Amino acid sequence: MRNNDFCVGLERLKVSSPVGVFKQYLFENVFICRIGIIKSFDFETQTGVVLIKEYEGLEINTRNISNFNLNLEEDDEVVLIQSNFNIFQESDNNHFDKNYFYILSVLNPKKIGIKLNQLEVSLQEFDAQSENIRFKAKKLIIDVDNIEIKGNLKINGTKFENHIHSSGTLTYINSSGSPTTTTGKTGPLV
Repeated sequence: MRNNDFCVGLERLKVSSPVGVFKQYLFENVFICRIGIIKSFDFETQTGVVLIKEYEGLEINTRNISNFNLNLEEDDEVVLIQSNFNIFQESDNNHFDKNYFYILSVLNPKKIGIKLNQLEVSLQEFDAQSENIRFKAKKLIIDVDNIEIKGNLKINGTKFENHIHSSGTLTYINSSGSPTTTTGKTGPLV
């Protein structure tokens, strides 16, 4: 065996280059993943405490480093990356006797909150299912050619049949299945 050949883990892969040795070093010392269970989590700071299944009773402080701000709850399972480097404190240059765990993603979320300044989505088709959906906004603008609403609809406490809302065409299908199509601008029916 040459100096730059060594065996890797269970797969017994051979690494025969300095780049391969470096990649293996990173894999073994920097990019070690674990599954953690959230004990507590603060949405504002994106920090929390996790329990790691393999180490019974061990509580570890962690921080989310994924692309999204997560709103995690107790018992959510997360993928943790283990590192010898404290990526949030550059002055900590002791890389050999410390381990840090960072949240990469959530495995079984019950609740995820995403805090963004702007979100743009371009889809051919969008389907959503929920028992309750709530939108809270100062202003809602819907720019469409046609709107079809199935079910019972109230606007400001008044049943839809008594009002025309928006310009263009609205089709309301009531609970008995009868469609009502209206056109015009916002205002009461005359």
